[in-house]
Amino acid sequence: MRKLALLLVFLIPVFPISRIQSQESTPDYAFAYGLQGGEVRVAMMMNNDWFQSTIPARVLFGAADVELALPEWSPDGLTLYVVTYDPIEANVAVTIQAYDVLSNQLSEVLAVTTPEELDFLYEFVRVDSVSPDGNYAVASRLVNYQSLLIDLQNKAVVALMPCPSNILTWLTGEVMLACNGRLFATPNIYAVRLSDGRQTRALVPPTPDPENPLAAYIKEGLFLPDGRYLVGPINVPDATAIGLLETEEYAAAYFGTGTQLRVGENQLAFVQRNRLQRLNLDSMRQSDLGAIVGGPRWNGETLAFWRTQTTPDGLFQAVYVEASRFRREEHLIYSGPAPSDVDLSPYGPYVAATFQPQPDQSAVEIHGPEGLIWASSQEYTGYIQLQPVPDRPVAWSANGEWVHLLYAEDLSVFPRTLSVNVETGESLPAPEPQARFVRESPDGEWWLYMVISNPIENPTNRLLAYRHSEDDLRILADGLPLYENPSFPLWQYFEWSQ
Repeated sequence: MRKLALLLVFLIPVFPISRIQSQESTPDYAFAYGLQGGEVRVAMMMNNDWFQSTIPARVLFGAADVELALPEWSPDGLTLYVVTYDPIEANVAVTIQAYDVLSNQLSEVLAVTTPEELDFLYEFVRVDSVSPDGNYAVASRLVNYQSLLIDLQNKAVVALMPCPSNILTWLTGEVMLACNGRLFATPNIYAVRLSDGRQTRALVPPTPDPENPLAAYIKEGLFLPDGRYLVGPINVPDATAIGLLETEEYAAAYFGTGTQLRVGENQLAFVQRNRLQRLNLDSMRQSDLGAIVGGPRWNGETLAFWRTQTTPDGLFQAVYVEASRFRREEHLIYSGPAPSDVDLSPYGPYVAATFQPQPDQSAVEIHGPEGLIWASSQEYTGYIQLQPVPDRPVAWSANGEWVHLLYAEDLSVFPRTLSVNVETGESLPAPEPQARFVRESPDGEWWLYMVISNPIENPTNRLLAYRHSEDDLRILADGLPLYENPSFPLWQYFEWSQ
């Protein structure tokens, strides 16, 4: 554990102010967020208080051309790896730095660009991943199409790879990478030894076009628990397929068009032509589980997913399906008029549906296994709707208990968030007008809200942290131009540790 004797000298506590009670304290978790102009702050939850610090450098944060470049946390949540950029040439990354959140100190890991290396004065660098032991990292040069394997302890480049690389997995003494972008050559999935940067083995994904071996490649993937198989979506012309590669024998299997891969215990689930497929890896038997519109999610040996249908008399129905190898159960969660928009919970049998009887009217109903749980029309008179599609990944809390909606009392173009507990029907408006939910803490205790004041003439922001279980509101930033860019959803600009 690191000592905290000087913590109060460097860190700005968020009200209420309290003293650090233990010399051995470390953050429960933290998150990084950016301001316009390259300033990045870190907010830490520690000893039941929020403490903040500002990284003493201009940091690349947010949209980098068409890519997203955010800081990367170490596994222990105590170090944030950031990329600094030239104060004059704002589009030129200069160094990778390690920021110690407890001491508020930066230390240079390595220089990532020099004028001699650049084709032109335009380069973005992103730290993609840090190894589980915190000793290595992979970073990508997004313009010059290169990847760096970095020894963080010795601050040295172990390997330079001629393509941006997606991290598939960190293995013992190796990292498994997938080349991504232009100018890569097959095989494009390979393992690199951490000690010396040598390629130790390569996997060739299947391709339906032998005359164009670059037409098929895996951009990202998952290793099954036993480590024998790597699975992932394979990009092929006009389609995405599911590929299964046996890592020791370098064997490959191709399962045709498929998306939404999920890995279970010695089983795969993926969607093929809008139908859910289950693959038994012992027998290689593939089973068709039927049409799917939401999910799938493994719950032990059981697959849970959604399907919808329209009855002959015109009723819209949402059905929650739980299918194991030997049993299938279907639960009718909603049956009624077709909603204008519907959001099916990824975590359980709950449906949030928007109804718009008139263009200036909108209401939301939430249904569960016991029927109607909550209807906005019974409590609120304003305009209520589901989150926009880009925000749907964070619309439901990770524990599946809450769904975050948008609520405008008077058709305001700047609505606030309304959160509803899908189990109890309790509703919680955001703690301030125009406060929009952006993300929750890893344990779900704290919700972050962003408030935009006077967004047309002179936009300023407030950043709030709200512990809903205790009605505890903290102001983390007030009157500051928080970073936002419409190229990416707002929730992506709050990078949590853990």
